[in-house]
Amino acid sequence: MEVETLVMTILFGGLPLVVAAAHAYGPISRARLETFAQKQRLDITAGNGDRVIAYLAITRRWRCAGAGLGCAIGFAWGLPEGRFQINFLALFAGWFVGALVAELTLARVRRGTRRAASLVVRTSATYLVPLTRGMLPLAAIVLTAAMIVVLMRRDPQSVPAAAMAWIAFGAGVISLVTLVRRQVVTRARPGAEPDVLAADDAIRTRSLHVLTSGGFVLAGISAIAAMNLADPGAAAIRTVFGGLLVLLCGIAIANGRGPQRQVAP
Repeated sequence: MEVETLVMTILFGGLPLVVAAAHAYGPISRARLETFAQKQRLDITAGNGDRVIAYLAITRRWRCAGAGLGCAIGFAWGLPEGRFQINFLALFAGWFVGALVAELTLARVRRGTRRAASLVVRTSATYLVPLTRGMLPLAAIVLTAAMIVVLMRRDPQSVPAAAMAWIAFGAGVISLVTLVRRQVVTRARPGAEPDVLAADDAIRTRSLHVLTSGGFVLAGISAIAAMNLADPGAAAIRTVFGGLLVLLCGIAIANGRGPQRQVAP
């Protein structure tokens, strides 16, 4: 029986990796490029097209790898207990880790273009509207409130370790997103051609929206999971309505636009 379980784990656990690898590579479709350009209000030119395509390829590769690995781990985790299921939290967490790695990879990419110093101070406000910038602090407030609820519901000595682990996980996600967002904002800027600079701004804007969305969703899920462990009676309602609200907010953040930029002629 153990041999069969091991074989099933290898076969079915490896399937998401194969699917992710098949989707990760290949040319970037014109439709995807046009969707990015339309969402970011960017004109694709001969000068900036390669930069945008490289960004889309790198992020797709790492996000697919992360999603595939997360799905495989989630599936293999439940297989020894006879549970054949896709763990969507593990899948999303893996995708998010892939997104983080993609941004760190982009910071090290050298495309042979010259770098230019700039006197303009870049912050998250350069690429995110105030509402979007406030979502990560909001997630931190929600997580803190969840921790207070957990500690008040039970005697401190009887607080479930799993609940505090969820709180720590959420706090770790928020901290990591904050650090990587800073890396996205401050990484080296390309040469001063207007179309290339516009593409660079669009790429940073898109990256910051994706990171903020993923961090908010994972922190929100962590807060819900911790409160469910402290108060199992309302777990179903909290999971359905709270989870739906967190997911909808995450989708809205991911599809948001940055501040309107002045486009150079």
